[in-house]
Amino acid sequence: MLTVHRPGPAPHRDDLRALCGDRLVEVTGRADAHAALGRLLTTAPFGSHVHTCGPAGLITAVARIARAAHWIDARIHAEAFVPEPGPGAGFRAVLHRSGRSVEVGARETLLDAVHRVGVAAPAMCRRGVCGECVTPVLDGEVEHRDTVLTDDERADRMALCVSRAAGTALGLDL
Repeated sequence: MLTVHRPGPAPHRDDLRALCGDRLVEVTGRADAHAALGRLLTTAPFGSHVHTCGPAGLITAVARIARAAHWIDARIHAEAFVPEPGPGAGFRAVLHRSGRSVEVGARETLLDAVHRVGVAAPAMCRRGVCGECVTPVLDGEVEHRDTVLTDDERADRMALCVSRAAGTALGLDL
């Protein structure tokens, strides 16, 4: 197990030390982190998985180093640290398939509003990182707040859990 953190206090460090003992590798600098990752990812047993939780730069670096060590994408996993999305302007969502519409409050997520009017929409992380709630957008402009969609995907889809209308209304395939 590898933990990368800034010098000084670190979240969950004592728990990790207790859990992993001498198997825990701790590093505080970027160069040391890359070197430790290279060692761990080139010596891991066949069939291992790598799980990264942290900022986008760390996730990208781990995936790059793993791929360079011939890891397949199915064994590279990540969970990003993302800030809580703040409130936004209220708007109306027209749910075309179900024939309903809903007013979304400034402090309410579109996902919660959709569920409030009884329309089923999948959800998992509720933070814009997993893609489970991604839904086709039929009308309107989106204020994207997710970290999962590519620029091309953002042309006609949105993550209901964090993204909002950039205007007064959105039409969705729900």
